[in-house]
Amino acid sequence: MNLNTKRPILVTGTHRSGSTWVGKMIALSGKIGYIHEPFNRNSGISGELFENWFTYICNENEYKYKQRIEEYISFEYPLIKKLKSSDSIRDVGRSFRDFSKFSLNRLLDKRPLVKDPISILSAEWLYQTFGMDMLVLIRHPAAFAGSIKKAGWRTGMKNFLRQPLLMEYHLAEFYDEIQRHNNKEQDFVEEAILLWNIIHSFILKYQKRYKDSWLFLRHEDISKKPVEYYEKIYSHLGLDFTDKIKNKVHQFSTVSKNNNKLQRDSKANIYSWKNRLTEEEIFRIRKKTFEISSHFYTETDWMKID
Repeated sequence: MNLNTKRPILVTGTHRSGSTWVGKMIALSGKIGYIHEPFNRNSGISGELFENWFTYICNENEYKYKQRIEEYISFEYPLIKKLKSSDSIRDVGRSFRDFSKFSLNRLLDKRPLVKDPISILSAEWLYQTFGMDMLVLIRHPAAFAGSIKKAGWRTGMKNFLRQPLLMEYHLAEFYDEIQRHNNKEQDFVEEAILLWNIIHSFILKYQKRYKDSWLFLRHEDISKKPVEYYEKIYSHLGLDFTDKIKNKVHQFSTVSKNNNKLQRDSKANIYSWKNRLTEEEIFRIRKKTFEISSHFYTETDWMKID
């Protein structure tokens, strides 16, 4: 397969960190072809590839994934295979829709942008294998936990335990805690704490290795000054940040009556965790994430700002 000669882009990091917002704002450039979460097991694009959430890919197991991921980044969609495996009219419709999008992006020679926080544990492999331009998003642990609590999301620690390479190479220090959660389901905040620590232990390693080539941004910083930070993002990716795009970024970062799903009050969203978490939960999150979160957040970032 001939990979698109334009460098692919990966937007990853913590889920619940505004990655969809960021990915869509980058896709405002007419040069971008947007690919939504191929590592997501519920994805109609390539979810069947992955037995676990947060799949870890490295040189030892890449044979399972490399060709298919390369095809998707090249906007090659296996329509016949998808139709044969469809279980419903809805699946058939989604397959034709995705095929049309991929075909148009390939025809127009778009630059692929993969938006996928679920790929975070495989980010280094994706970078080394496909030469991607990397954007990694970081979010405050209390904001992350508050969002997980509100959504009522469970990850399931078996997703990590069933990946021996991941456990051996990266998560040995978390083994006892992962087993504790696997043996007995903890509350949403406790699970969010562990998940935040796991994800950000990876981000911390990436930051030490690739600080000069990857772009690492905190969700809070983009939310405070969206136009300024999107200009920085566009520059990092070699894209033109036109006045038209600038105005759209501003529009999608403020409240309006249009009820567009992407539209948000980005500044107000920064401290939404204040209303979602109890004082005890905030104390617990701060204490149990401090060893890692102190690399990303200061004392001021924990202050309740009214």
